[in-house]
Amino acid sequence: MSRTVADVVVGAAERSIAHGRSLRAPGGELRRRPAVSIAIAKTQRRQCGAVADDVMRSLESVKGRIVPAGLDIAVTRN
Repeated sequence: MSRTVADVVVGAAERSIAHGRSLRAPGGELRRRPAVSIAIAKTQRRQCGAVADDVMRSLESVKGRIVPAGLDIAVTRN
């Protein structure tokens, strides 16, 4: 017995701003920009500060490689 469990499409989805952040433009107006959020949690054996420091170092090391140049990285909670 065969069942369809998913539709797979190759290509990009239409651009929408379902998640974003507002930035103040030089003229003072607010502009909404698309954003991606990543949540990272520590394990019981790690200190919060050590995890945060490791994550920040990792982010710096991927700028311009995995994270394209010109893309902003903003920490919203630490």
